[in-house]
Amino acid sequence: MTERLLDLSGKVALVLGAVGNLGTSITQSLMDHGASVAINYYKGEQEKADRLLERLDPGKSRMLSLFCDVNEEESVRDFMQAVKDRFGRVDILVNLVHNPEFVPKKVTDMDWADWRNHLIAQKGHFLLCKYAIPIMREHQYGRIIYISGGLAVRHMGGSAAFAAVKSGLTAFSKTLAIEEGPNNITVNIVAPGKITSLETDGEFSWNDKEQELLERTPLRRFATQEDVADAVLYFASPLADAMTGQTLYVACGEIML
Repeated sequence: MTERLLDLSGKVALVLGAVGNLGTSITQSLMDHGASVAINYYKGEQEKADRLLERLDPGKSRMLSLFCDVNEEESVRDFMQAVKDRFGRVDILVNLVHNPEFVPKKVTDMDWADWRNHLIAQKGHFLLCKYAIPIMREHQYGRIIYISGGLAVRHMGGSAAFAAVKSGLTAFSKTLAIEEGPNNITVNIVAPGKITSLETDGEFSWNDKEQELLERTPLRRFATQEDVADAVLYFASPLADAMTGQTLYVACGEIML
């Protein structure tokens, strides 16, 4: 019965930020459970996106790869229209996009450019939701899943801008859940803590802070990419039909709220 409830056949998912390691795991999970998936690539990422497409859908029947700059409104609008033209609908939106250039800095050492690197993630998620939701409303069905992070609630020196943006998008998601609930559109958040991969889990030479964090984590390990993908799958599936405005911390118990 659980397998049936995880069946996403006939659903169309968008994964923004799919070419990274975590995005690839999420995309594969959604594909493995029957969804058709559209992914975006940004400057310099097309080759990675093409390889992912060839690996997961060599027949190109259930997957689409397109350029999309999530911070440019016209680019997002065109991306959504292209997905609708190809698949006829949009059911699931998963957004991982956040500028990877995160250099920890104390507030007194930052300038506005350091903040802007994070703030653009808010604009991108707003635009994605703005253009995906009207398509979801047409079928009175939608599942929006924002990938946040443990630093939104487990605060650490040097992460003020990152934490502020992630916390802000948590508030945005909860507000959106209230607005779109009557349209059968749920909005939820997956917030990983420290992530490893199955291939390397336990093989790192942890620095002092990571080792201390690991020792405080009840399961004595960090979450894998696959663990996070499983949480996304849950929110995307009928198992979570009654869940909206919720945050799932995938952190092996290191974060408990």
